[in-house]
Amino acid sequence: LSYFDLIKTIIDSLGINSISGNPVLNNNIPILTLPSVTPTIGDTTTSFEFDVIYTDLDNEAPTYIQLVINDGLTDTVYPMTKKDTTDINYVDGVIYKSNVKGLKKYKTYTYYIKTSDGVDNVQTSLQQGPTVNNAVPTANIATGSAVLYNQEFIIDGTVSYDSDSEDSLSYSW
Repeated sequence: LSYFDLIKTIIDSLGINSISGNPVLNNNIPILTLPSVTPTIGDTTTSFEFDVIYTDLDNEAPTYIQLVINDGLTDTVYPMTKKDTTDINYVDGVIYKSNVKGLKKYKTYTYYIKTSDGVDNVQTSLQQGPTVNNAVPTANIATGSAVLYNQEFIIDGTVSYDSDSEDSLSYSW
């Protein structure tokens, strides 16, 4: 029995795989389940919360978890953090979240979540959503003083605004 064969036998008896003579520890691939977004419909001012459950049967923390949102043209990557920072049991699953605000309206959004335990990389399937609609503008009208019946007055709507920054406001009375 050569030295290499002896080492290989010892490594194999410890539950370690040997690939091309290089010992590699057995690793369970991490699992991402129940990806979701809440709410599923909002406007440009809505904060959307994306969640996923990360499970690792080796009880290994992820080296990263990232949310990837596509607006139909480009991917934007957001970091995800633990929903409960005290949860360290990865065997029974830990919920990770990312809150995203400022999504543009009328885009077809899809997303997926990707992670690694330092050995294996995995990602969820592509998910649909959220739906982002137009935000209603806020009309603020200032008259400057009390309005008297049957008298002319000036209305100033310049303090009105639209949270959809790409929209311009027009006024009509």
